[in-house]
Amino acid sequence: MDQQRTADTLRRIALTVGLGLCWASEELVTFRVGGLPLEDGSVYLYGAYLPLLALFGTLLALVPSLGKLLERDMAPMVALLLGVFGVLVLALFPHEGLAVVSGVAFYTAGAAAVNVLWMRQFVFSGVREVRRAIVATAVATSVLLPLWWLPDAGALLAAAILFVLSAGAYGLVDKGEMPRHESTCVDAPSMGRGEMRRWAAPAGVCVLMMGFGFAQYTAYHYGLPETNPISWEVFSHILAIVLLAGAVYGARDGELTLGFKMATTLMLFSFVLLAVLWPSIGASAALAAATDGMLELVLLLALVEYVSARGLPPIRAFGGYLAFVAGTQLVGCALSVLDHAFLPPASYSVVGLVLVGLLIVAAVWLLNDKTITAFLWEGQEKRERGAEANACAGRPSGSGDATKPISFDERAAAVAAAFRLTARES
Repeated sequence: MDQQRTADTLRRIALTVGLGLCWASEELVTFRVGGLPLEDGSVYLYGAYLPLLALFGTLLALVPSLGKLLERDMAPMVALLLGVFGVLVLALFPHEGLAVVSGVAFYTAGAAAVNVLWMRQFVFSGVREVRRAIVATAVATSVLLPLWWLPDAGALLAAAILFVLSAGAYGLVDKGEMPRHESTCVDAPSMGRGEMRRWAAPAGVCVLMMGFGFAQYTAYHYGLPETNPISWEVFSHILAIVLLAGAVYGARDGELTLGFKMATTLMLFSFVLLAVLWPSIGASAALAAATDGMLELVLLLALVEYVSARGLPPIRAFGGYLAFVAGTQLVGCALSVLDHAFLPPASYSVVGLVLVGLLIVAAVWLLNDKTITAFLWEGQEKRERGAEANACAGRPSGSGDATKPISFDERAAAVAAAFRLTARES
């Protein structure tokens, strides 16, 4: 019994911190490759890492055979070897352009594989464990910030160690079968605009990620160097933890909508700081980074819900997620390049003003309760809805009245049972 309890504790700890260790290694690699030590090093970050991450994510989403390969027992070990080899190349040849690109390519392939394996594991976990793991991911990433003060080789070797620990933690967690979605038997209200509204939420997220890419690329390439840029990184990570904890635990079962509202509001503040404080834009970049850190984890929580609700292949879905995140950030980077190619440095960004307008539209029209609900839970097959209606009403799944609408009292009782409401709450 004690052995079983110990094993369960180890699995819970692994689930809680494993992805955080993986993302911490990504932070170290991207910070060293795209940040301070290399002259104009962000060329490698935006010219190699993000495009390759989008490519690998796209391959995982479009090629089912790759997903099947990742489900094999040796997949974490292969991903680990790729990632560690890439880090070692970066540590040994930090100033050789071709070697850096090759190292980034190997590391990106390994990181993408480990990321989707961890995300797949979240689908097999309970809601409470996923929320705890999401917050712990941000904490685990931020606790390791002091490693950024190491020299190039030391920081990259530390990234390799974190990558190894992450893959080892993944080996501790149980790999189960795809769980069946337990519906609360409450259908979202019918939307008059159907598919348009259903895909409004992803469009709003796309605007947010483009805004982040624009702000960060502008900071890296066109802003003046800050006196202590690492302090802004520390600030952004701490703020991301606070924002994420507020979004996940601030409102009961409302973390998705609340998180998106926070993201749109803070991204607008980031653009205001970009305009007011130019060219000293460290504060704007830090706020955008904190918003992005919180947003990516809230998106992961939403995607786990989406994949579970529809019974989608997790690896393909999360591969598409990686491609989406990297691709939209690259679009924001391209907009920053376009903006500064046609405007004198003293002028405020025309593209930035357009993005501000799009952020306002996203906040008001694209990311609200109705659009998020429509994307996550609306559009299920009629047969599935009929089966759920039968289950809610206590009817067998093969009964003849599968399409008979259930009453309000039956739905209310189902919600009360699903969320363990008290009699007063019911």
